[in-house]
Amino acid sequence: MNMHDIAREAGVSTATVSRVINNPSIVEEATRERVLEVIAAHDYTPNALARGLLNNRTRSVGVLTVDILNPYYATVVHSIERSLSSQGNNILLCNTGGSQDEKARYIRTLLEKRVDGLVFVGSVYRERDGTQDILAAARSLPVIMINSIVKAENVYCVLCDDRRGIHIALDGLIRAGRKRLLFINTTSTSSARIKEQAFRERVSELSDERLDTAVLETSPEDLQELPGRIERLLEEKPFDAILATDDLFANVAVNCLHALHARIPEDVWVMGYNDSYLCDQTFPRLSSVDSRMEDLGRSAAEILSRLLAGSEVPDRIRYLEPRIVLKDSTGPL
Repeated sequence: MNMHDIAREAGVSTATVSRVINNPSIVEEATRERVLEVIAAHDYTPNALARGLLNNRTRSVGVLTVDILNPYYATVVHSIERSLSSQGNNILLCNTGGSQDEKARYIRTLLEKRVDGLVFVGSVYRERDGTQDILAAARSLPVIMINSIVKAENVYCVLCDDRRGIHIALDGLIRAGRKRLLFINTTSTSSARIKEQAFRERVSELSDERLDTAVLETSPEDLQELPGRIERLLEEKPFDAILATDDLFANVAVNCLHALHARIPEDVWVMGYNDSYLCDQTFPRLSSVDSRMEDLGRSAAEILSRLLAGSEVPDRIRYLEPRIVLKDSTGPL
């Protein structure tokens, strides 16, 4: 039993059956009841793809991210899925691993599946090389970038203001009397490079504060080597604060301080970035910069829903304000 069979038995067109299924309020009551009786008699469940072909919607959205095992990406994607699911949409999740080839392959696959929109999660997608396939996709469907900026028609961007996040964290540490600062970062993404630039700029502006700073660059792939590198730095210089651009790096720093019998926060303050679930799994619990992960996901879903409903979204680039979440690894700022 398919839609054509339902239409034939009810004595109506397939278009009328579609309207009864998708927009019953516009169908005359007697006709609607006749169609619904036939549907109920045959226990008919409309095929989602066929329904999409009729109304030009598949109610599916492609979501591409770098590594779903990463707490940041996992939290943002979860927020997107919850928001879109509540509106009757499904997501097709693609884990690109940061590979341009994988990204391009997934975009082709999602377009073939006729998704209603694409959402890219991660600042890696703002890189200058490799945005052509994103721009090509935007010519046929709306594209939402999370923590990335791609300036093009039909592309909408939602970001946390990471420059502001580093500034408020650093300013708070300095106001609290922290002068010997270790900054742990990775330069593997655009967001991380913005954070490091913001740190160096702010330190330069505050030169009269007599700060003693060091920058340790790492990456998620170098986590096995990171503890030894941090411990050597801590043995060379008595830092009184550590600011990391990821809660994962801050967690490693806390473990190193424990190994060196340093007290947190009595001797050294530690602050992470993102306010992920790792903050409550670290001892002591991590203070962190809240990068608004769940709000980023909800904002992306809200923008996409408005676009699919035919509404205008005037702000092509939307910044969310970061905030400090104080826990046990620092004193008050």
